[in-house]
Amino acid sequence: MHGFPLDLNIDGINGAVLHLGLGQHSLQLGFDEGGVMICVEGLFKVKEHGRVIAEWTQDKKWSSLAFQKILDGVVIRYKVVNARLLEIELEDGLTLQIHDDSENYETAQIYFEDAGRPAVIV
Repeated sequence: MHGFPLDLNIDGINGAVLHLGLGQHSLQLGFDEGGVMICVEGLFKVKEHGRVIAEWTQDKKWSSLAFQKILDGVVIRYKVVNARLLEIELEDGLTLQIHDDSENYETAQIYFEDAGRPAVIV
């Protein structure tokens, strides 16, 4: 809805281990370092070596159990591809894609442990 800021700084997740939380209407991406939590309510894709192996949406949930490959994955880097797409690259050729795919609803929120940093609403 609002898009990802092109200057988004979540550098603290680089080198961190991903912890995945599953809710009825959202996914939660937590990291063991960096003080960042990402809640996803829009389209979420998992790619392995460039090929989509799993997708998640609120309506359909997971398209494949292959999403389990990301559990405890280590973050190599992240990139805001454009205002509609945030990619998080993990070891072993895995890439997470968080899509801002709605004009009407929030699709993700990024929260920071540092109370001085406001949340990013996408």
